[in-house]
Order: sequence, then C-alpha cells, then structure tokens
Amino acid sequence: MITQPNAYQTDNTCMLEALKERGDYSRGVVVVTPETGEATLQHWHDLGARGARIMELTLGAVRLKDLLKVNTKIRPLDWTCIVQFNSREILDRAPLLNKIQGDYVIDHHGKFLPPVTPDSKEFDQLLRLIDKGKCYYKIAACYESSVTGGPDYQDIADLSKRIIAHAPERVIWGSNWPHVSGSPEDAPNDVQLLDTVMSWMPDEKTRQSIFVDNPNRLYWRNER
Repeated sequence: MITQPNAYQTDNTCMLEALKERGDYSRGVVVVTPETGEATLQHWHDLGARGARIMELTLGAVRLKDLLKVNTKIRPLDWTCIVQFNSREILDRAPLLNKIQGDYVIDHHGKFLPPVTPDSKEFDQLLRLIDKGKCYYKIAACYESSVTGGPDYQDIADLSKRIIAHAPERVIWGSNWPHVSGSPEDAPNDVQLLDTVMSWMPDEKTRQSIFVDNPNRLYWRNER
C-alpha cells in the first residue's frame, strides 16, 4: 500500500508510477480534489488506487472542508477516505465524520497532539465512531505524536492497545516508511518499531487481522 506524500501535494504522478511498476501487487492512496474528473479517477483505479487522502494538518493538500465532496466522487469506485487531523478536535469533527458514506480510516493513531489518555472523552468518541461500523484506525508513525518517545511509545501504546482490545477487526497498520517527518538520524529502527507494534497485539489471530485480513477487506474488495 503506497500513500501519496504531502511533498507532491495534488500531483500523484510519482505515486502512480510506483503502482504501475509494481502492478496488481500494490494499492495506493491518492489525493483527490473536488475537481478531479470521473475518467481520471477510473484511470487511477485501474492502476490500483483505492483511497483518497484528506489531511487537516500542515502541508495537507486536501482539507476537511472538501471531505464530503471527495467522498461523493469516490463512492462509485468503492474507495475509502483516509483522514488525518488533530483528534484533540474529534468531538467537533465527529458530526462531519458521521456523514461519510462507506468506510474511512482515521490515520496515524488519531494523531492526538499531544496524546490523550485511553479513558478520555476524546478517545471514547473515537470508539463510538468505530462502533458505527465504518471507521478504521490505522497504527502508523507513533513517533510523530508520542510524548513519552521510543522505543516503547507508551502513551501511543496505551491508546492502541485499547482499540485493539475493543475492535481488532477495525485496525490496520502502516509503516510510514521512509519516515520523512524528521531528520534521517532521528528515523526509527524499522525492525524495532515493528516489534514494538506487534507487542501491542495479544495473539497471532489479532496480528492476522491487523496485518492481513483488515487491509485485504479494505483495499482488495471482491478482487481475490
């Protein structure tokens, strides 16, 4: 699964070339604007695109104000919206998120800046969104929002463990490689990071759901 980086904004060329290179073995999340045409979307779909990125943070190419317009455009193709914002604002954002048609993903552990506690009203709201049956939670880039820091990222671990215990069928994982949010010297060790994330999952069945079954259900619908 390849996600359009913010550096390229609305120009998906590089990401689409990567999808062409890898063929049917990969899927992509692109930037879709309210002006993107149906023929263009179909072309991207044929290349492997299955999601549209919405980001209400610095350098986000398409913001929450256009979420529902983008959602309407991608519904005929059964894509998902991948949404990232500071979930400290989730109580105010929930009415908008509840209007999304089809599945969507709350990205980067919810990107609570700074992290809340698992028993906070904000995190309870996230669980309520998940319980409606359309929302997924992506484990990715814990180092971007953690205050306690690595290698354990305990504040993010506490949140993720509660989600995993509550609804393992609604959790997916992303590597966030190549970790471009900081300097190369500060990038996490990928093996260590993956070991940390896997330690949050209680058994092999849960790992199978998060790493295989859930993303397969989202991005290879009716195709395998």
